[in-house]
Amino acid sequence: RPERLMPLLERLGVEPLTADSTLSCHWRQSGLTDILAFDVELRVPGRDPQALLLKVFGSRHRKAALNEADLLASATGLALPAPELLGVEQMDGFDVHLFRLRPGMNDGRAGPVRRSTERLARCWLVEPGRHLVARYCRSHPFLHQRLSSRMLPRLAAVAADPAQLNAIDQLTHRFDTLLAELNALPLAVINPGVPRELTLVADSGELLLAHWGSWALEPIGADFPIGKGWEERLRRVVAVAARQREALRAVPLERLRLCACCSAFETAYNKQKYADAIALISDMLSCLPQPVPLIEEDRDQAKALSSKVKNP
Repeated sequence: RPERLMPLLERLGVEPLTADSTLSCHWRQSGLTDILAFDVELRVPGRDPQALLLKVFGSRHRKAALNEADLLASATGLALPAPELLGVEQMDGFDVHLFRLRPGMNDGRAGPVRRSTERLARCWLVEPGRHLVARYCRSHPFLHQRLSSRMLPRLAAVAADPAQLNAIDQLTHRFDTLLAELNALPLAVINPGVPRELTLVADSGELLLAHWGSWALEPIGADFPIGKGWEERLRRVVAVAARQREALRAVPLERLRLCACCSAFETAYNKQKYADAIALISDMLSCLPQPVPLIEEDRDQAKALSSKVKNP
């Protein structure tokens, strides 16, 4: 019912409308439950047609609507690969977001791994604003705050052989180092779960994401897809992002690999895929900096200190 959209467009101030202005509205498959999307074309005599995207959030997705509006209205959101958010409104009690689309935007046709990698690469270019980070961390823990050495005894209980038990034991002793490495990484916005239908590609090849309801802040490397050849893809993505984002230039690649492995480890653990989590531990250990061996003088001092503690 396009006639019901005219008052909405006027309230959002898309542009001055005339009595001869016309709208066409077509349902777009969103790939998301209870989030409706519509392609809207606005024609105003004497002006070029405008392509718009209208999203209507079901009542149980109010938080997603607020998350998307909060991010895209911020300075960080303006730099992210998203279509222009023209405004946020209410229609019959539902949250409505209206975006302006560029000419020639099509659904993403690339495979899921390529889309996911490109999405992360575009987001890594953007330095999250200080105020956005401060607000986010008040109510959301980062990856290094969610991981805990208390996860490891459960893995040890289901370990299949001595080699796995040894890997879990090594990780137990180096867990503080692992957390320190993750804590040293720069942060980036990640946007998981964007369906193909809302992954838009311009004729120029530029990628734009038309859904940000599930965004999060994580250390760079989190959510990177692990699979065949993933280390080389990670190296290429970081190299591209580092050209524009100075904070990435001094980050060791092994630290980013560690973050990707830890992110996959957390996902596997939370899904109770303990065998998959255990299988990642050797890669996680290989990414950690090697402990500096004690020279003979330091070893003697350590022994003397230990003896003094035992026999004060």
